Amino acid sequence: MNSNGQEQKISIFDLDMLVFDFDGVFTDDLVTIHQDGTESVTCSRTDSLGISKLLKYVELNRINIDIFVLSTETNPVVNARCKKLSLSAYSGIQNKSDFLKNRSLETGRLLTRTLYVGNDLNDLEAMSLCSYSYAPANAHPQIKLKSTKTFETSGGAGFVRELIEYLVPDLWAS
Repeated sequence: MNSNGQEQKISIFDLDMLVFDFDGVFTDDLVTIHQDGTESVTCSRTDSLGISKLLKYVELNRINIDIFVLSTETNPVVNARCKKLSLSAYSGIQNKSDFLKNRSLETGRLLTRTLYVGNDLNDLEAMSLCSYSYAPANAHPQIKLKSTKTFETSGGAGFVRELIEYLVPDLWAS
């Protein structure tokens, strides 16, 4: 929201970095534990198509943006899913805000031009560093309060696709 309490619309062209949390954003935040102790999560293929189209759009339009997943989760499913989506992934990151500060310094990308996408309290500090922050409908109430926009769709149910189509309204025209 801007100082007048109105939503501040941004586009992909306004950003240096687009940072996604994984669990609760790409997933519904649930985990299945199998008898052998392995875990699995459910992701939306709708989101996958959105990511694929976004990455092609960024490439075709030569948009200089760093898009990646930043997760505290150590389960290999995060990296496996991101690899399939052609997204860089940093998992097992306990202090996301320190990671973002360092990434900004190393790459010269501005946190004032960063969109952080998260859903739970471990995202709050990192969200606070960034000028823009988005959350799914089922995010923690404090995240919704901090978020510059909360979407109608829940994590793992097409939220990422809804967010992408919001950032790039002409995505399907390209």
